[in-house]
Amino acid sequence: MHRSVKGYYTRVIASLSQPTPEYYLERAKALEAVGETHIGEALRGIDEGIDKLGPLVTLQLYAIDLEVNRQHFNAALERLDVIAPWLRPERHLQRRGEVLLRAGRVEEARISLSEALALLESHSQSQRGTPSSRALEAHLRSIIHELPLDQSPLAPKN
Repeated sequence: MHRSVKGYYTRVIASLSQPTPEYYLERAKALEAVGETHIGEALRGIDEGIDKLGPLVTLQLYAIDLEVNRQHFNAALERLDVIAPWLRPERHLQRRGEVLLRAGRVEEARISLSEALALLESHSQSQRGTPSSRALEAHLRSIIHELPLDQSPLAPKN
């Protein structure tokens, strides 16, 4: 089945003079749905879209999710750094913290997530009052609250 799905999307993409990112995303999602063994193929398809259309945030964000799912955390962080100029700084730090957390790099994650929260808190009340800002702040506080305590040898003992 995956050959026919991939072939269909590949033919459609090739037939278009200006394919949109959605075609590359749909092909990658179809390949991912077939099974984990096709995630590499899905990523190659996303990279094909990036080569043709540029480092679009939508394509890179999906590629980041694929990289994290296959536990290629450094690759995910590299992709995240590529799109950092197009993300709000607190969103970049949030995503970075979440990738680091999935990689088991808890203290680095704590730093990134705390920096994202500090950035949000530095905004004016009107900026902080938007639904998206309030949701992000609640999300960050929740993640930070759930982090295990610092286990480094320099951490204060209880």
